[in-house]
Amino acid sequence: MVIPFNIYSWFKNRYVQCGRWRLTCLVSLLLLLGGVMIVIEVSLVSSRYELVKVHPREEVVHTEEIANAKEGEEDETVKNEPNDSVSNQPLQHSTQKENFSYPLNVNISEAINQKSMYGKPIPYIPINLHIYEYLNRPPDCKFPNGNTKNILVFIKSPAMNIEQRIAVRAIWRQVAVPTVKRVFTLGRVTGPKWRIEQESRLYNDILQETFDDQLNDTLKIVMSYNWAVKYCPMADLLLFLNDNFYVEYNKIAAYLRFVMETKSRNVYIGKVVSYVPPYRDESKRLFFPFEWYLSDNVPSYVRGGAYAVSYDVAQRLSMAFPYVAHLNLDDVYVGIVANKLSIRHMNDDRFDPKNKNALVWECSDVAFELLKKNCPLSGKNRQKLIDYKEEVQFYSKYNQTSRYLYYGLNFSYPLHIDLLKYVSAAVSHNKPIPYEPINPHPFHFMNRPPNCKFPVDPNGNKNILIMVKSFVGNFKLRQAIRSVWRKIGDSHIKRVFTLGYPKVNQSLVELESKKFKDIIQEDFRDAYLNNTYKTIMSFNWAVKFCPAADMVFFMDDDYYVKERELAGYLRSLRRKKDLFLGRLVVHAPPYRSNEKWHLTYQQYPYNRFPPYLSGGAFVATFDVVRKFYFAFPYVKYMGLDDVYLGIVAKKLSIIPRNETYFDSANDFAIAKHCSNDPNQLLNEQCTLIGFVIPTSDEPLEDQQPNSVMEHVKRLLHTTLSGLTKFISSNPAS
Repeated sequence: MVIPFNIYSWFKNRYVQCGRWRLTCLVSLLLLLGGVMIVIEVSLVSSRYELVKVHPREEVVHTEEIANAKEGEEDETVKNEPNDSVSNQPLQHSTQKENFSYPLNVNISEAINQKSMYGKPIPYIPINLHIYEYLNRPPDCKFPNGNTKNILVFIKSPAMNIEQRIAVRAIWRQVAVPTVKRVFTLGRVTGPKWRIEQESRLYNDILQETFDDQLNDTLKIVMSYNWAVKYCPMADLLLFLNDNFYVEYNKIAAYLRFVMETKSRNVYIGKVVSYVPPYRDESKRLFFPFEWYLSDNVPSYVRGGAYAVSYDVAQRLSMAFPYVAHLNLDDVYVGIVANKLSIRHMNDDRFDPKNKNALVWECSDVAFELLKKNCPLSGKNRQKLIDYKEEVQFYSKYNQTSRYLYYGLNFSYPLHIDLLKYVSAAVSHNKPIPYEPINPHPFHFMNRPPNCKFPVDPNGNKNILIMVKSFVGNFKLRQAIRSVWRKIGDSHIKRVFTLGYPKVNQSLVELESKKFKDIIQEDFRDAYLNNTYKTIMSFNWAVKFCPAADMVFFMDDDYYVKERELAGYLRSLRRKKDLFLGRLVVHAPPYRSNEKWHLTYQQYPYNRFPPYLSGGAFVATFDVVRKFYFAFPYVKYMGLDDVYLGIVAKKLSIIPRNETYFDSANDFAIAKHCSNDPNQLLNEQCTLIGFVIPTSDEPLEDQQPNSVMEHVKRLLHTTLSGLTKFISSNPAS
């Protein structure tokens, strides 16, 4: 964002020009600033809602009154995959189970039935024309005459997965029956086309049209149904697969023929996913914009990786596609069309890769692994399902209507006791807490400095303990930090590094500790989710071995700190107790999908964290450190150390306070998230500033303000700070 003039200079000049009426002028300028912020906020909120405003689709509907399609009965199937995207959008949307509607909003089922039985034309104008031409297609498929059911298999494949298709063909050699035909479905590639054309001539099993191959799986599905109906009318059943699925074709063919013997028509079978909310997070691959889909649930559908339909169902779907608005998610789209046609799906765990008795396995995009039936995805997804079922059981005990508990006045986190009462008694009267600890710290020191001592200062300088959380292998970073802090030479500042135990190089840590005498190390493994152990170790050591400290500053080893400014700032703080300062994070949701920060509902059932201080740089007075020390054993462990401290602070009624000097985004910050490179850290080349961990399931109204508003707020904050410093530096003001 480009600012046409320097706002700070403008306000400064106006202030100087005010003469002896400077106080009145200052109040007026601040009111003007507030008005500017309100105008900008209102305009940005209005524009944000414009961005998600849905314009009605242009539809041509028959002039006669059309009755709504009969809603299919809801299957009694359980949601089989976690979907943490919670829709709290400001737009009004329909409740899917009660009045589901999707364009065209007409009774397409009746029109399709009339066309199938009597050849009557469909009295609506298509809204989803399939205008693409064939680039490659197999010859018309022919099956032998007989009583055996004919199966046509469509394998959806990215165009450049040539090796994957060769592997699938190799697996298919075990199927030597003429009643099963195989076709690969592809889109157009932007690169060289000769390889696919050569592949098509060689195998005669490539079905390809002129749409782009990327993110167009629905077009591949529509192409498949259209080709089957037009060129393969002898097929009794269509089986759809992804090319990374390993399939025991003989077994699944025998099973499908058994199904057809019991039910020869209206077959739509696979692993059913029932009434899940659409993904509203743009970072998701399966993102649903409101412009695409207004309902808060999608109808039950059969998962697209492996499913089957009878030929009569394929015919009806093919006829209906032009009259149902396109949706990029192919299995959801087919489910919507089937719902509009009142086609009932059948759930079958033999099509579920998570099931141990499945006939299909989600395998690998590596051809060699597929050939060897090395299917890590199925095992991984099976474990995710087990975890999800445990979560469902957990939250259902607390709330029958939500997948999580709402953070608010009733927030509670184990142990469910009046922790403030017992910690206060322990701090003031040394009374033991009458409960069994649920978070013991059973680790032992491997290295620790001698007890820290501060000299007596008649001027009353505050003693500052600096605890640097460091990964055990970051030898060079620690050396860089030592060289920076060595320049200060302040005897009232002590610095130590906190480490876990490494798998290798412990001898180097021993030498480092012996040389510098500033290493605190315990025998827990040094890993990201053990940072809370590292933090607890830091608090414990400070209380036991450094009781003369007045303040404790905690920082990560990839932070650049302006040492003298930090010392001056901490000593300038008038408050000597109950201080817990840093960059405040509020209304943050837990991460339900990201592996590094992932929390299950059993670990944390609420939709929001309490306010907490970002763990990279924060400060606490020693009395607060002592309260945490007594509380830790009675608060359930969580691997996210800064969030964990926020939870403990909440239980102790300690208020975390925001301090912009610890916000890396501010130009005047004295602690900045900087670099893992020692040279960059020494030279204040902070390449990590601005790095933000992405959140996946944050509702729209709770998202952080957009970049323009953030910029304006920071700009105004800088302006106010500059004016304050200018006024304080001019006594005549």
